[in-house]
Amino acid sequence: MNIGFRTRLDHELAKPEAAQDLLPHATMQYFLLPNALVVFQVDHIEVWRVEPLEVDRCRATTSVFALRGPVGDRERAYLVKNLDLLLDVTGREDFPMMRRSSAIWRRAPCPTSCSVESNQHSSTSTAASTTPSPPAASNTGPDRF
Repeated sequence: MNIGFRTRLDHELAKPEAAQDLLPHATMQYFLLPNALVVFQVDHIEVWRVEPLEVDRCRATTSVFALRGPVGDRERAYLVKNLDLLLDVTGREDFPMMRRSSAIWRRAPCPTSCSVESNQHSSTSTAASTTPSPPAASNTGPDRF
């Protein structure tokens, strides 16, 4: 499990343990090997899946699950806005950052303690896991929720 903090936790950690509520201030991420990630948010759960396509390409798809379906247009618009924001941030910030990091590692000299094979394997694995593809068909269009 990994915890990503969205805000400072000083005020929560100052409370008695039984009264602490970390979820509004963090995301909890569970890695499901070999290729999935479950992210717990305050009001929904994201499931990310990564499918290798080639040595240096993969397809990343996501699904968003809420405790219940939207009741009315306002709730539906809220869920659609959250999914759009998620896809925008990952497409504009997260995946490009991983792509740049991967390129740096591919150019880095191999440390003397590793063999050429392990360096090549490392580079290919990193590159394969960071190249995004367009969202899956289920993530597009007005009927996604």
